[in-house]
Amino acid sequence: MSDEINLIACCRTLWLRRYFILVISLIAPLVTASVLVVLNQKVRYRAEARILPVEEKGQGMVVVLKDPPLEGSQQRGILLSTEELMIILRGYPMVERVLQKIEPELLIHEDQFRGAEHDAKLESLLDMVSINRRPGSPWISIETITRKPVLSADLANTFLDVLDRYLLENRFRFNYVVLSRALPPKGRFFQPVLQRVLLVFLAGLLTAIFLVFVIDFFKEQKKQLS
Repeated sequence: MSDEINLIACCRTLWLRRYFILVISLIAPLVTASVLVVLNQKVRYRAEARILPVEEKGQGMVVVLKDPPLEGSQQRGILLSTEELMIILRGYPMVERVLQKIEPELLIHEDQFRGAEHDAKLESLLDMVSINRRPGSPWISIETITRKPVLSADLANTFLDVLDRYLLENRFRFNYVVLSRALPPKGRFFQPVLQRVLLVFLAGLLTAIFLVFVIDFFKEQKKQLS
């Protein structure tokens, strides 16, 4: 019986505070939607290149593709795991080499590179690149987002061009094939507004309900003390 009474009391509390819950729940999604709309006003293009790790077995390698591994990928040296390769791809030495090759294009099309310090340029370049391996996916994805479709593709492909030489010079070994080079995207990249707004709304709703019960609890405590 006490559980039923508590449930009724909770529902009554939520109903009495419904306007407070509604306001709190809507503020965060409205702010989020406004920010995403502003971000989507900036023209951005996303390109992707993919690397497929190749498993070694005995004297040969198991590959489902006909493409041979890139030059240097089978040289003797420290054999890297996929996770170690991803760390190298995200590391400053690798990113610095990419910056050296593509900096002229970045200076033309990306405002944040003009007049910036070298470290700031590296950080900006890292912000434009996403290197990951999705769960259940066999390949490593190199995604880039810039203001120009050709620049997005060039940036992703520059990582591919620099990678093999970097591994060879540092006596690293990682067997892979280039599954696909990046192509200039035909359409713009948009932030997913609806999905993120719904998530923020749910988070705001739960936060508002939590605050209602916290406030109600402290009010009851205050009454009992007085």
